Amino acid sequence: MLLGSQPGVTHALWMATMDAAGTFQPAQTTTLGGIGASLASHDGHLHAFYRSWPSGWSTDGYGDVLHASFDGVSWTAAEKISMGFGTTVLRGKPSAASYVAGGFDCLHLTALDENASANVSTVWWTASCGPDGFAVPVSLVAVPLAFADQSLAASPDELLLAHEQLGSTGYGGLDIAARSYRYPRLDGQPGTSNAECSTGVCTTSYVDGDGDGFGAAPALRRCGTRPPGQVAIGGDCCDSDARAWPGQKQYFTEPRTCGGYDFDCSRAEEPQFPPRKFAGCMSTGTCFTGTRVCTGPYWETAGTGPVCGLSAPWRDCKVTKACLSLSECSTLAVRQVKQACR
Repeated sequence: MLLGSQPGVTHALWMATMDAAGTFQPAQTTTLGGIGASLASHDGHLHAFYRSWPSGWSTDGYGDVLHASFDGVSWTAAEKISMGFGTTVLRGKPSAASYVAGGFDCLHLTALDENASANVSTVWWTASCGPDGFAVPVSLVAVPLAFADQSLAASPDELLLAHEQLGSTGYGGLDIAARSYRYPRLDGQPGTSNAECSTGVCTTSYVDGDGDGFGAAPALRRCGTRPPGQVAIGGDCCDSDARAWPGQKQYFTEPRTCGGYDFDCSRAEEPQFPPRKFAGCMSTGTCFTGTRVCTGPYWETAGTGPVCGLSAPWRDCKVTKACLSLSECSTLAVRQVKQACR
């Protein structure tokens, strides 16, 4: 999407969108008006930043920074961004950048506030990484000339600002200013340590879809206490089945909702009754008089056993004491048993 200003009394902003074939459609007018627009995506919306015209104009500045967002249908009403003290608002040439990946959805904004009389511009920076809006702007860098230009790029923990450099005969090349992204973040915003968070609390949580107390990847590291529906322990290999979780000791004869029988999240299917080397409790017994007991229960055929969820003949012993005769091992019961696994 492109957003541009139409010269005139109101400096109306026009919007042009690209279709699936990569062709820009004819521009359409918006409800916004100003100059120097910059766009970035955040929280499922497109955000526009631009300078007011002519309100907010002064001899040492180019207007207040206005912010509006687009949900695919309409634009919100434009709002000014507070500097956090009194009625002062952010002003200058805006440049926006966003970073959306790995649980981060951060919108960064810089505004280059020009002071023509002093021939110096201050770059202010603010960001929003959650639903609570923009943090109080802070000074990022001072550019030793007025009427400069800038460009902004963002990563999860660093900003890169390219701006014009003052040369011996006027405008020079480009300078790059980098700043680690470490100002205190509000609850609900992504964070990696307690020190980053305004409340001093940073938690790791996992979404627990089945309510078994274990969550599935990815881990969510955010400022503040753990939100409802999220848990502290991860590793759930099937978060849609409350029977499956790390360390599960039970065996089951029906598969998980995710498929398979790995209920203990060990990445293997462990049968409750694996094949045995010898069949147990055969009709003539498995003991010698006075020396052994009848062993079992086992699968009827030695060396075999059904796979998880399937049935096979099973022999139950009725005598488990020391054998006095072969007949004491001959009381048997044969039935179909379904293999359970975890």
